[in-house]
Amino acid sequence: MKRFLKVFVVFLFLFVNCMGISNEDYIATVKSITFDDGETVDEYVNKLLKSSEFYILNKDKIWFDESVLQELALSCAISPKEVYDRLKGIGLETPIVWDMNWEVEGKTRDGKILTVTSDNAMVKIRTGINGDYIEILEDGIQTYDLDTKARITEAQLKSFIQVEELSYMIMVVELNVSLRTNQ
Repeated sequence: MKRFLKVFVVFLFLFVNCMGISNEDYIATVKSITFDDGETVDEYVNKLLKSSEFYILNKDKIWFDESVLQELALSCAISPKEVYDRLKGIGLETPIVWDMNWEVEGKTRDGKILTVTSDNAMVKIRTGINGDYIEILEDGIQTYDLDTKARITEAQLKSFIQVEELSYMIMVVELNVSLRTNQ
C-alpha cells in the first residue's frame, strides 16, 4: 500500500508539473505585470478599452489632430465652460466599461496570446515565457474594433484619450446637477 501511495504521489506531481500554469493563474500573472511607469497591465488594458469604446462610438462625430487638441487643452485651461458646452453640443457618447472578459486565445511556441474584450473593443496581448518569467512581447499589446476586427492604432487613440476624459467629466457634472435638482 505504501508503494502504491508513493507511486501515486509521484505520478500526481509529474502530471501537475507537466500541465504547467493554469490559464487563470497565467492571466492573473499577466494582469499584475508592472511597466516602468508603475502602471500594471490590468490598468493599462482598462484604459485602452475605455478609450477604444469611446473611439468606436464617437469616431464619426469628431476628428481631432494635434493642433485641435492643443487648442482644446488651452481652451479648457482658460474657460472650461466653453469646452464643456462645445463637447456637449457634439453629442458625444461616454461609454462605461463594466465587464472586461480576459481569456487565453491560444498558445504560441514561447507563450500565450490573451484577449480582453468589452462590448465593442478587444485588446490582444502577446506574451512570452522567459525562464520563470512571463513577459509582454515587443509591440505585444494591440487594440481592435470587435465588430470590424480593424486595428485601432495608438495614434488614433491618443487624441481620443484626452477627449474621453473631458467627456467623462461632463457626464459626472451632468449627473451631479441631475442629482441636485432631484433633491
